[in-house]
Amino acid sequence: MPIVFPPSGPGYTNTQTAKGGITITAGGTAHTMGAWTTVLSNLAFDCHALFLNVFGIRVGTGTSRYLLDIGVSDGKSGSERVIIPYLDAGAAAMSNEVGKTYLFPIYIRAGSSLIVRGQSETANKTCTVVAHAIGLPFHGYSDYSSPQVWVQYGANPSTSSGTALTSGNGAFGTAALIGTTSQDHRLWHVGIDWATNTAISTGRYRVRLSTDSAGNDVIGIWEFTAPSTAEDIAGPAPVTPMYRPLPSGTSLYVACDGAAAEAMAAIVYAA
Repeated sequence: MPIVFPPSGPGYTNTQTAKGGITITAGGTAHTMGAWTTVLSNLAFDCHALFLNVFGIRVGTGTSRYLLDIGVSDGKSGSERVIIPYLDAGAAAMSNEVGKTYLFPIYIRAGSSLIVRGQSETANKTCTVVAHAIGLPFHGYSDYSSPQVWVQYGANPSTSSGTALTSGNGAFGTAALIGTTSQDHRLWHVGIDWATNTAISTGRYRVRLSTDSAGNDVIGIWEFTAPSTAEDIAGPAPVTPMYRPLPSGTSLYVACDGAAAEAMAAIVYAA
């Protein structure tokens, strides 16, 4: 009898927010985190991955910098803990344009609640988060695990944005050094925003994460789009992280092949 390996992805989206999502309100002062909002309450099972969709942040002819902390709580005051810091939600497109969508392998124990807070360049600015908790772990021949926390490189909380770079026009622009890893990692995601740029060319923006400025050693490539002239962003594709084991002390460079040469910013997430 032949040996058949089981599929390696996660499964069973056991619980999720309402289709319209949960409203998150940024702090009452610019670039300051607001209060935690419960997005999924009292999980009935161990969660092994989160699907996150953020939308409704774009501002036509204006900037829309926005960062989200994704956290967990056991329901007691002071138990809140950040598990995905400074997720770059800036310029997330409207719901009919998908917005920003990520899959993060992560372990959250049963009984915990998923909580989210946000900060923006504009006081009290809102966005909407749709979340799915996935209950079947990665298994079989998958190299994914379920980390308990992700870390970020390149976030600039004082501006609710990331590390500045400029895209190339039909080719990768100059790579920006986002940071150097402080620990070993094997899972990678990238987020982008338009920083203070208020006139974005529509089209596709291909983002490359590498360990060198020339892009000879690529960790992963993600696709984002500017779907309209309203300074918005949809993506990334793929929504899953890239797998590449790398040691502490690794340099991280991000470059972008854009629809035009555009000022922008990036943040890297790793586990």
